[in-house]
Amino acid sequence: MAVSSRRLQKELMDIKKEGTPVGIEVLKADDFARWVLSVEVLGDTIYQGEKFALLFRFDNQYPISAPAVQFVVDETFKAPIHPHVYSNGHICASILGSEWSPVLSVVSVCVTIQSMLASCKTKERPPDNDRYVQHAPENPKHTRWDFHGTYALPRPHIPSAVIDARTCNRPSTHAELRRRQVRPPPRSLPAASDLPFRVHDANELAVARDDSV
Repeated sequence: MAVSSRRLQKELMDIKKEGTPVGIEVLKADDFARWVLSVEVLGDTIYQGEKFALLFRFDNQYPISAPAVQFVVDETFKAPIHPHVYSNGHICASILGSEWSPVLSVVSVCVTIQSMLASCKTKERPPDNDRYVQHAPENPKHTRWDFHGTYALPRPHIPSAVIDARTCNRPSTHAELRRRQVRPPPRSLPAASDLPFRVHDANELAVARDDSV
C-alpha cells in the first residue's frame, strides 16, 4: 500500500472514531484519490446559512505534497464570494502551497478554510477573477503561489504575475514589476531568516505562475 493510501486510511479512521468539527461533514471518501467535504460557517457571519463543498485530490506523494484543493462548483454547490476565492473554485491560500506541512490533514485544511470564511467581512471576488478564470489550469496545483516576506530575497526566475498575498490583487505585468524594483534589505536590518517570527506586511507579495505555460 502506498504511503498516501496508508495516511488517508488513518485519517479516515480518525474521522470515523472522533467525528469532524462542527460545520464540517464528509460527503465522499470512497477511495484514496478524491474526497469531498462540506463546509458550513456557523454563527453570525456573512455566509450564514450557506454551505460549500471542498474537493480534495491526492497524488502518491501525499502528505509530503499538498493535496489539490478547490471549492466544488456545480448544480448543487457554488464557490463562496470571497477575496481569496475565484469563481472557478480555486483558492489563494498559502496553506495549500508554500506553507503546506505533512502534519496537516484534510480536516485541518477544512478548519482553516472555514476560519478564513468566518473572518471575512465583505463578499467580493479577487480583482483579477475574470482574467485568472479564463486562463487558469484545471488543477489548482498547477498555479504556484510563492509568498515573499518584506526582507526575503526574490526567486531567481522572473514571475509572470504578482499578486498581493492578502487580497489577491490584480497581477502586475513584467514592466510594472521591474518599475517596482524589489530591493534587498538595508544592511542595518536583519534578514528574515534571522528573525524568530515570519515577517508580514503590506509589501508581502505572492507570485502566481501557471506551470502549464
